[in-house]
Amino acid sequence: MMADSTRTPVQRPLSGVRALTVLTLWFLAGVAPLQAQNWLAPGPPMTPHFMQGTVHPTAFHSAELQAEVAELKPATDAEVSCACGNPMVCDCGSCADCCQCPIGWRGSIRSWVGPWTGSLELGLNGASGNTNNSNLFFGWDGKREYRGGDLKFDFDYFYQKADSAVTMDRAVALSRYEREIGESSVSWFVEGFFEYDDLRAYPGRVSITAGLTKQLIETDRFKLTGRIGAGASKKIDAPNDQWRPELQFGADYEYKLTDRQRFFGFVDYYPDMSNFSTYRLNYKLAWEALLEEDWGLAMRASIMNWYDSSPGPGTKANDLYYVLSLTWGY
Repeated sequence: MMADSTRTPVQRPLSGVRALTVLTLWFLAGVAPLQAQNWLAPGPPMTPHFMQGTVHPTAFHSAELQAEVAELKPATDAEVSCACGNPMVCDCGSCADCCQCPIGWRGSIRSWVGPWTGSLELGLNGASGNTNNSNLFFGWDGKREYRGGDLKFDFDYFYQKADSAVTMDRAVALSRYEREIGESSVSWFVEGFFEYDDLRAYPGRVSITAGLTKQLIETDRFKLTGRIGAGASKKIDAPNDQWRPELQFGADYEYKLTDRQRFFGFVDYYPDMSNFSTYRLNYKLAWEALLEEDWGLAMRASIMNWYDSSPGPGTKANDLYYVLSLTWGY
């Protein structure tokens, strides 16, 4: 506490303990807070006015020395870390799989969903009056790199209602995992297929196949991939619902008309290994035009067909669908 300048302070000797206590309180109350707030930190060195705007000769030596020291250090890229802080040590994109992170179920969902790319597709039309009907189509496809390979899926759902009666209720799902063999253009694959149709003689089918794929053509505009494999299929709740061995011959194709338009699709042929006159044939042909690049909106027109040479009693062998829809890419 400062003394009043108009009064003469009384000089009293301070004992060692009192002096140490006063110095400590003065330091804590004054110097320490100021130092913590950098009030007492030394300011920038004063530069003489005749040297302002010039570079000191020693700066060149300092810059050259720093450059030489930097060259001696190995160049390292910034490490990509998982949410838990562990470094990402592989290319799978999943912290739970590669980094052994205890990220919980929310983190597991984020690490699984994050790397996916694909599109959502929606088509809807209807009528009311003399004819009452409604048609709904929903599609969802995606792709991600998983454990050194590509994991893909495609889901399509069709629903139609006319005069309060359901005339179509069908869902088709396909999933395929492909992984390249060494540095070649050949990959092995495993594929699962499921279809559901409540209005057929049997409500569904499931199949699984495995085999090899090869990139046949790959240019800036056209890509063609062929595949061959073997597996088995089973009709659900059918009179003859045993697993039947099948072969698979298929291809994926894509052709870019312009930077904003493309054709793409697939074709798969599944002959029954015990009777080649019994077979399945699935194909898809789609045209897509980009409408808004920033939002990933596009218009798509598709033709999809599922053919079964042995459809069951009261059911036609061919199911052909044509869809006009709006898609959103993610």
